[in-house]
Amino acid sequence: VSCSGVCAEIGNTGGVSATHVILRRCELMNSVSHGLTILCGGSGNSSDYCEVLACRVHNNGSTSSSIGINIESSHNVVDGNTIYDNFTSGIQVFRSSGIAGVACTANVIRNNRVYANCVGNSGSGIFITTGADNEVYNNLSYLNGVANVKTGRGIRLDTSATGTLVYNNTCH
Repeated sequence: VSCSGVCAEIGNTGGVSATHVILRRCELMNSVSHGLTILCGGSGNSSDYCEVLACRVHNNGSTSSSIGINIESSHNVVDGNTIYDNFTSGIQVFRSSGIAGVACTANVIRNNRVYANCVGNSGSGIFITTGADNEVYNNLSYLNGVANVKTGRGIRLDTSATGTLVYNNTCH
């Protein structure tokens, strides 16, 4: 899928949330914004329990807020993907005004190859900014970081991410 806006958005429309959505073996590329966004709506409507499996997500974004895969909801699985050449971060778990234990909780990010992101801005391969009890494991994250420098920031946790487990990853 080559896009001019967000390639794919799993969200809610009219108060109805899309849950238990599976994207498998998709290619999400050339969006001017995020490659994929899994939204968390208001009033308790959230697109939870979604899976992104064996996808290629690349060459997305043109602004400092453009992410390969942007997760704003809970209980999602991102597994076995190849994510590269996105404007800011490759994978981000973030919700503006997110509350630990309520938003962005219990997401699993595993077995992904995340590299060469942050092509136009500083960012990270994998960035967990908020939420509780997320897990990040068995990922390979490399050559991510500040634009054109590509140092550090393989996996980054913010202070609003509580109880997040990060283990068995390789970053360089």
